[in-house]
Amino acid sequence: MAAPRGIQLEFNPAVNDWVVHWKRLQQYFIANNITDDNIKRAILLNGLHQDAYGLLQTLCVPDEPETSSLVILTGHLDNYFKKQNVVFVERFSFYSAFKQETESAQEWSARLKKLSMYCDFGESFDTKLCDKFITGYNPGKVRNKLFSEKSSVTFSNALQVALTEEAAQVGMLQCDSEIKREPNEIDVNRIVQRNGGRKEASSSSSVEKGHSSFGGRAAGEVFRVKVKCFRCGKDHLANVCPYHFLSRLPILDADSDSKNFDFEEGIRDFENSHINLNYLSNAEYLPIDVTRMREETMMDPVLSQVVSYVKNGWPSNCLEEVKPFYKLRFEIGIEDDVLLWGHRVLVPSSLRKTILAELHSGHFGIVKTKSLARSYVWWPSLSKDIEVMVKKCQECQSARSTPEKTPLVSWPIPELQENDDDEEEEN
Repeated sequence: MAAPRGIQLEFNPAVNDWVVHWKRLQQYFIANNITDDNIKRAILLNGLHQDAYGLLQTLCVPDEPETSSLVILTGHLDNYFKKQNVVFVERFSFYSAFKQETESAQEWSARLKKLSMYCDFGESFDTKLCDKFITGYNPGKVRNKLFSEKSSVTFSNALQVALTEEAAQVGMLQCDSEIKREPNEIDVNRIVQRNGGRKEASSSSSVEKGHSSFGGRAAGEVFRVKVKCFRCGKDHLANVCPYHFLSRLPILDADSDSKNFDFEEGIRDFENSHINLNYLSNAEYLPIDVTRMREETMMDPVLSQVVSYVKNGWPSNCLEEVKPFYKLRFEIGIEDDVLLWGHRVLVPSSLRKTILAELHSGHFGIVKTKSLARSYVWWPSLSKDIEVMVKKCQECQSARSTPEKTPLVSWPIPELQENDDDEEEEN
């Protein structure tokens, strides 16, 4: 039997889109010359995630999925997952979109096409798409170039103009980066007072000089001087020193020979140790291991973007859902492709319910559960999610201690004195 062409896909409703999955599955049938509906049904059912199979089983009641036809099965899934699109709502989302600074021209065009899928523009599709592509572009040289185009420009031509201008800017940055200074040179500004319009003589052993003026009263000379690293004593800046994280290496024993310690080997051992993930790697009782955490992190739309920013640098402006992580950008790191804030794992959205269930397995209260969570995991709404979970836990609420009701105590009624009563009678 010949090996099948392509990959047999799995449909997980929490991750995958049903319409896209069914289209890809149909291409799998074509690639392998599968025409029998019974075989197609078997492949479809075999590729369903446990949650998706349980859902389909419910939709087929009183029948079973195994006895239903392929048309009926796909019809049930279409009716359940297919989005009911309202044209003007889709158009509102389309017209409200604007290009982000972190997006490239290709990414912006792809997002616009996705937003326009259900807008029903008809014959004016290219015109609407081109108008929004140009008018929604973020301010800069690319938008200025697009604004200079004629009104008859098409979407494909506008995209090509944006790509060309974008590539030109990248090329200019690369050319500028080729003029680099030595790794141990820095610029030093030195203020020199003027006397009668003449600058005081100054001597320096700098490599290069430049000048700048400050309101006509003083002038600055820019000297490029060489410095030494305070960590290792070599000729480079401290922030590029390969030994910049020696402070986090284990302290040598008093009896060990520090002169024979191989620092480079110690650095490699430190980088490969994955110290902060040991409790995930070694704890077999946990429902989640490092492999699953890594896979779900890369599939999470927010955390995958955070991973990219940590590796390649953070932009000046981020999307709203990334801002909680942007505030911690100097403290977030990566170990084995898993995001960490200190020693706490940043949990993707698909695993947060599982983590919450594990944290509350002992039915602790809100304060104790929060304290336990802060030792291991984090996500932006962690505290709020714990409060909601504990308050909804029926076992916790049923066993909750009911404080005794405080009896109502009224103020004492003052009694009139006899002398006052006699005075009133006399009057």
